[in-house]
Amino acid sequence: MKYPLLLALTLFLNFHIAYGQSKYQNGYFIDNTNKKTECLIKNIDWIHNPEAFEYKLATEDKPKKLTVHDVKEFGIYNTAKFIRAENLPLEISAHTGFDLSDSSQFDFVENTVFLKYEVEGPASLLSHEDKEKVNFFYSKGNGSPKPLLYKPFYIRPKIIAKNEQYKEELTKELSCTTSTLNTSNMRYSRSSLTNYFLAYNACVSGNNTATKVYQNQSKFNITLKGGVGFATQTFLDIKHEFFVPQAGIEVEYIFPRLHKKFSVLVDPNFSMANDENKASDLLYATYKYKGLNVPVGGRYYYHINSASSLYTTAMFGIRFLAGTKRELHKKGYTSSSFTHTYDGNYQSSSFILSGGIGYRHGKRIRTEIKYTSDIDQQGGSPDAKKTISNQHRLQKIDLAIGYTIN
Repeated sequence: MKYPLLLALTLFLNFHIAYGQSKYQNGYFIDNTNKKTECLIKNIDWIHNPEAFEYKLATEDKPKKLTVHDVKEFGIYNTAKFIRAENLPLEISAHTGFDLSDSSQFDFVENTVFLKYEVEGPASLLSHEDKEKVNFFYSKGNGSPKPLLYKPFYIRPKIIAKNEQYKEELTKELSCTTSTLNTSNMRYSRSSLTNYFLAYNACVSGNNTATKVYQNQSKFNITLKGGVGFATQTFLDIKHEFFVPQAGIEVEYIFPRLHKKFSVLVDPNFSMANDENKASDLLYATYKYKGLNVPVGGRYYYHINSASSLYTTAMFGIRFLAGTKRELHKKGYTSSSFTHTYDGNYQSSSFILSGGIGYRHGKRIRTEIKYTSDIDQQGGSPDAKKTISNQHRLQKIDLAIGYTIN
């Protein structure tokens, strides 16, 4: 029970730290009198469009709050930009699940909201996202935002059709004679619409420098890792302590939101070792270990600066034992008469928990230290601790160096 509790505590602390580390960054806001004020804005990497934000005029000042009714525009330089849209028609029909309607007609409510710039240029793509859905809008030059409308609906039970009016709007309003812009395979998604607006702006301006993109991108990391571990294992009251060389490959997905501080990963690694201990005046115990660990889990980054980060990792997985065995024998004798092997009396796999800390330097190099332990699968009772499977439980501290290849 103590291992799940430790894992839960680690994850809780990661989330607690994450939400406590939103920082103030250089930005600005434009108030209702069109006055622009340079300031520091608290960047919480908004998942949903904000209705308000906190700012400071200087680092030592107390934070103040402004709402959508106080400012026309605000932004964090090179990161995010929002503008106010008054009495904006927001389409509120469901896009997923059992809440789809059986009508193709759009359903609107008017509201005053902040719209987020996704792409800014000759034609700009904007969005409004709440906990229910995301709506996209566009504007040309200094024009007001106009909706890009999309609605899936049922035409029969379990048969879904789509009202894709946004494709007609883009074809009509954002076409370029020297480009083969095509909406036929377009999806109503941030990535698909962004590609269309980038292509259109490049066509009408003749270059890509006239366009800004305000989007966080997800990222896959593939990291080759090697290192050495110090392991302990007790069997038949004989304790083995030995070093374990290991190698592996880690595949990590870093989420684009929350300042790219969270990721999920799989970290398979293989290790092997031999150890011999004296069991009595006549007998010696040999432990031969070969193991493939396949843990999956989560990671939280604390970004020190743009070039380096600290991180913590918590994982759960399976250890596969291949060719692992334990022998009692007389020193100097190889005859089976003097050897007893315990190699089929324990499970060939076990569940493991792992946690560690690491340091990333630049885009390529990382070092980490990690603790891994088999889980007691029989409840930790006195009888269970005597079983061969539980006495093969391994505890290991690893030091590894990794190189990210992509």
